Amino acid sequence: MGIGQELEMIRKLRGLSVIDICNAMDLTEMQYHYIVVYNRRPTVYQLIMFISTTRHPLDSIM
Repeated sequence: MGIGQELEMIRKLRGLSVIDICNAMDLTEMQYHYIVVYNRRPTVYQLIMFISTTRHPLDSIM
């Protein structure tokens, strides 16, 4: 599983909307879509904000 798919899985698991994640990661919906679909790597800041918002670890970065 790529990092984009993991982010989407965690977002759905926590019941957060795409807008909530986009606001936390400072992304547009299109940018988030590219991360999820095309497996683009988010920046370190975006990963920190995602983890902080969801309070869930990412297995793919360990």
